[in-house]
Amino acid sequence: MRKAQNSGYQHISLEERVKIFTHQQQGKSLRTIAQLIDRDVGTISRELKRNKSRVDLAYFPTKAHDIAVEKAIRQRTKAPLKNHEVYLYVRQKLREEKWSPEEIAGRIQIDKPHLSICFETIYQYIYGKGKRHKLWKHLTKSHKKRRIKTGRKVHMERGRVTIPDAISVLSRPQKVPAF
Repeated sequence: MRKAQNSGYQHISLEERVKIFTHQQQGKSLRTIAQLIDRDVGTISRELKRNKSRVDLAYFPTKAHDIAVEKAIRQRTKAPLKNHEVYLYVRQKLREEKWSPEEIAGRIQIDKPHLSICFETIYQYIYGKGKRHKLWKHLTKSHKKRRIKTGRKVHMERGRVTIPDAISVLSRPQKVPAF
């Protein structure tokens, strides 16, 4: 059996990339390469497409490995809640102290100056991946679904704010009566 079927997905190693490159240079088909290194043919195909050198669109194993490692690093640092320290801080303030995401985002910069997070990111986590942990229950209003604030009902007219039923300055009396 192949690795993908036996033990779950495993990233391609540099040694496997070298073998892919060598077999490809010898003119072997993707199916043959896949059988030789005990990988699925789709895995080999994706590897060759995703990790080509951007300069000449050729596949080089060391460059492909560098590209794959760089992608993995970028992916892991993309979401701030994946930082364990930020996650624990947010979870503690939400659950135990019943703070709002705005309070958490403002206070984390004071308590832990080396960390930061946007309140919108916290909301997206609560109503996204954090939904299975029922973190929305710890918010002030405890809404299961997020409700976006609509704000005041003010009409926009050519980039200017107009107040409904307002009386223009021009239609007001010239003199204000004395009382």
